[in-house]
Amino acid sequence: MSFANTFLRWVWLFQVPMSFHVTALTLSTFSAVAPPSKTLPSPTKWPFIGTLPDFLSRGGPDAMFDVHSSMYREYGPIYGMSILGRDTAVVCDPREYERVYHSEGKYPHGSSQEAPVFIEYHESRGNDYVSKSMRDGEDWRNWRQKLNRDIFLKSSARSYTPSIAAAARGGSTFAPQYANRMDNFISRLAFDMFCSIAFGESPGTVDVNAEEEDVLFVKNTQDAFSLAGVIMLSPQEKVLRSSRYDSFVDSMDKSMEFSKERTEYFVQKALDRQREDSNQGEMALKAPAVSADEDKCPFSSVIDRLVARNEMQTDELTETIGSLLMAGVDTTAYVMGWLWINLARSVEAQGQLAAELESVLAGSDVKEEDLDRLPYLRACVRESHRLTPPFPQGHTRRLKNDITIDRYTFPAGMLLSMNINAFQMDEKYVDEPEEYRPERWLPEAVARRKGTEKEVLDHRLLEHPFGAGARMCLGSKLAEIEIIVATARIFQDWKVTLDPPEQKWNKKQLLFVKADPFPKFKLTPRH
Repeated sequence: MSFANTFLRWVWLFQVPMSFHVTALTLSTFSAVAPPSKTLPSPTKWPFIGTLPDFLSRGGPDAMFDVHSSMYREYGPIYGMSILGRDTAVVCDPREYERVYHSEGKYPHGSSQEAPVFIEYHESRGNDYVSKSMRDGEDWRNWRQKLNRDIFLKSSARSYTPSIAAAARGGSTFAPQYANRMDNFISRLAFDMFCSIAFGESPGTVDVNAEEEDVLFVKNTQDAFSLAGVIMLSPQEKVLRSSRYDSFVDSMDKSMEFSKERTEYFVQKALDRQREDSNQGEMALKAPAVSADEDKCPFSSVIDRLVARNEMQTDELTETIGSLLMAGVDTTAYVMGWLWINLARSVEAQGQLAAELESVLAGSDVKEEDLDRLPYLRACVRESHRLTPPFPQGHTRRLKNDITIDRYTFPAGMLLSMNINAFQMDEKYVDEPEEYRPERWLPEAVARRKGTEKEVLDHRLLEHPFGAGARMCLGSKLAEIEIIVATARIFQDWKVTLDPPEQKWNKKQLLFVKADPFPKFKLTPRH
């Protein structure tokens, strides 16, 4: 690519919002915002283009981990970037970034608001409920409150464990057939598990004889999310109506059409079932008494519970769950993909995990009460997030109020994000940071860090990739359980290795970061 083309790409890039937990460089408007009270450490700032040349020299969008790792090493725990006249601050210390959440207010800014390609798509298709969920204000707040009780609350999420375990058990049988395309298996399994939560049954897309429409939904969703990442890194794709942008729209249209139809089918089934269960057999649904404070509901699926609460109209339910169905495919899969790669590479860690699973589960499925009895498995998940997070930047927020962090006062309207990779790969805090060592997160290791400078590693803003605060990922609790349950099932049934052992891949920036090419696996029965 010529310098002229590269420069044009980046002029486009930084004139529009680009990031959904991808980079601290996101701009949602090109309006004037006062600079910080003191000048942040940063590269040389040139007229008009700002620090863009430095950003490109460090690797640009295809090497985001390298960009921010080198900036942390050079400038310290807080630094600035200025692209086309717009200043952005990157904070590396989670204790300092916590102040951002303390100042969020009633309607906090969310990362989804930095994903214009999705917002514009849903608005163009008249998906009003999804569009509102991606913004802030009272509409967003009402939408979120309707869903929190049956999706986000920890106790509610845990109640779906049996359904998730059944989907994982059914999927494990087919895992060896995907040894050379394990990323595809993981995405299909993620879809099956989320369907078991949302609808109460799994479509079994990991089965080689699965329904073609289910398999196509997974593929279209993968394509849509991957293309969205490319478009947000190259916004001219949309402006020029490139074939890539048209493919994104086509994939989104197909996925949304499928997910709406599937959700509408299960909504109707729930309505019919609850009518039949009514004492009087009336045609009008009489929802059982479910108080706003109850964590659990006597129904097995999200759809059943939401229909029983009778707080959302059918069209709102269909559109909302349909969009969540798409999100449930790729986001969980990225995290689980890196976890399985790390375990496949580490004979020692996988051996200790297998021993714990045998001791606690003895071949059975994970049950709700087992979720707190698998400390080594949880340590494996935590260490994978430390070593290979799905993005280098997290917790992106546009400030609602002026706040002071360290010696700097940042004005309302400025974008701040946290470099979640900085401290977690710094030898000052982590011994041999390039090594995968789950033992770092066992209770005794955490206890030893108490009162030392390394204790910062255990800060809540570093522990998982799902954000924090009122705009924390709605499905985060479900995703955590899916990852635990699926990993327990697969690594009880199979010894998982890379085949061949020494494979190379790059960290490819799509919507999230993925191993490219995804490594090939070998699965050998444990029993």
